[in-house]
Amino acid sequence: MTSVASTASLGRPIHFVAWLVGERLVRSVVTAVVLAAVARHLAPAGFGVLNFALAVVGVAMPLAQLGLEGVLVRELVRRPADAGALLGSAAVLRLAVGAACLVAIEAFALVPRFAAARGALAVAGLLLLVQAAEVTDLWFRRRVESRPAAIARLSALLGGAALKLALVAAGAGVVAFVVVQVLEAVFFVGGLAWAYARGDEKGPAWRWDPATARALWREGRGFALGALVGSLALRVDQFAVSGWLGAADTGRYFAALRLIELPTFVATTAAASLLPALAADVGRTTLARNFAVLSALGWLTALGATLAGPWLVPRFFGPDYAAATPILILQAWACLPLFTGLVRAQYLAVHSAPGTQLATAMLTLAGQGVLNFVLVPWLGLTGAACAFLLTQLASAWLFPLLLPALRPCLKPQWLALREAWKPNFWRELAGVPPAAEIGCP
Repeated sequence: MTSVASTASLGRPIHFVAWLVGERLVRSVVTAVVLAAVARHLAPAGFGVLNFALAVVGVAMPLAQLGLEGVLVRELVRRPADAGALLGSAAVLRLAVGAACLVAIEAFALVPRFAAARGALAVAGLLLLVQAAEVTDLWFRRRVESRPAAIARLSALLGGAALKLALVAAGAGVVAFVVVQVLEAVFFVGGLAWAYARGDEKGPAWRWDPATARALWREGRGFALGALVGSLALRVDQFAVSGWLGAADTGRYFAALRLIELPTFVATTAAASLLPALAADVGRTTLARNFAVLSALGWLTALGATLAGPWLVPRFFGPDYAAATPILILQAWACLPLFTGLVRAQYLAVHSAPGTQLATAMLTLAGQGVLNFVLVPWLGLTGAACAFLLTQLASAWLFPLLLPALRPCLKPQWLALREAWKPNFWRELAGVPPAAEIGCP
């Protein structure tokens, strides 16, 4: 049965998406101040080590999460009576896989080549355990409730921001900032747990159910493998820069990526909020509308970075980071196919097609690897960003020609590029009739 919240979201998605975007804008201001202070304090080399450690953990994170986001939201929409078993079983599975990933990260940190990042990697790996408790967020997503997660996330961010600024004042090193990153995650899941237990409608008690766990494992492992390969594919450019260009250039490259993280988080959250509608109704209208929303966010990111980037980067990070400007612009234009690709990934989850997701990720990984091998030694930082952009374009409009399961997404993903430019686009999203229908001149 489709929930009331989900039904409402089908008609007026912009209302709950706008709340999420507004919350993210508030967070962006705080993050910007802290990010600039930390980047200037650590200098490009230290900033590179910090972000390299987080990137390595970021590669393992989709595997630790077992690829269950889309699957769980879909099942929570379709089987609300089993929510307690779904959430409890998923949390245990994610904790177990996260622990295995943590062991792998700790072993990776012992490689002599990464000695400078060893302490940061060891601490950052703890994020792979904390993520298990974030399944509570999926309960709120299924109900199309963004407020509890947003408040918990914002509260954790404010506490973490205060600690990071204190560390900057104290002249702390890289590892201390990673510790605060882990504490932010702990505060976030604690806030989610409080809202889950004490909200207007308490969530069901979690419980372990072997049959449910087996079903989640069978379906999730395919998506987890695909997500792992996809996560690695999205970071090949980062590892190429780290391996070939040194710590200082790594810091400059990550500076651009950290600015792109802000709109990327908005896009990811918007896509997650639109998932219940897609799970309840996989028709062409819902699919096209979801593509249109993410395309609009992609246009805002690309145009905003192009216009503001040359002014923003040196003033935000300092003159040592000026080389990050072209990286920011190229990465921002890659957001157009990247953001709409989030909808495509959810389409595959709804249709239980982990094999296609894995094939897409493997093609992306291969493309990234070849392009970075050719372009980074030739063009340096710009070559890495060009490789990422070209791979995302191929993923959006070439891979669907090769993979039949993606072909239903090809046309709506392409047409979505022009939707944000239509006069009545935002009116239609908000459920407001066109001007001609309400008697406006």
